[in-house]
Amino acid sequence: MIIENKYPICEFDTNNNAKIKASDFLEKSLPKKCVITFFRKELEELASEKGLPIIGKLHSEVVDLPIYGYSNDICIAIPFAAAPGAAVTLEELYAMGCEKFIVCGGAGCIVDDMDLGKIIIPTLAIRDEGTSYHYI
Repeated sequence: MIIENKYPICEFDTNNNAKIKASDFLEKSLPKKCVITFFRKELEELASEKGLPIIGKLHSEVVDLPIYGYSNDICIAIPFAAAPGAAVTLEELYAMGCEKFIVCGGAGCIVDDMDLGKIIIPTLAIRDEGTSYHYI
C-alpha cells in the first residue's frame, strides 16, 4: 500500500516484497559478521600485512571490489561509492550471508569542539538524499 504525502518524495510503499532481489542471484558464502570500511588504502595494507584471502567480490560493470576473510566468522569489504552504492553493497553482502555489520568511515563535523580522529556513533540522521527514502 502506498502511503501518500503532500510531497511525493515523502511517499512510502509499505510492500517490502521487491520484484528483483540480490538473493535471487547470489549464494550465501560469507560469514555472518562483516566490517565495511571506506578506508581503501588501510584495508589494502591490512590485507597485505596479514595475508587476508579474498573470499568474494562485489561486482559491477565498472569494478570488482574484493571481500576479504579476516577470520572464520568475520569478513571485511569496501563499499561502492555514494548512498546508492552503499545500499547495494549492504544488500549484496546480506544476500551472501552477512547479517551483522559495523561500518567505519570518515565524516565532516559541524561542532567546533570535535578533535580530528575522534570516534562518533551517530544516534540520528537527517535524510537529505534520495536513497534513504527507500529504506524507511
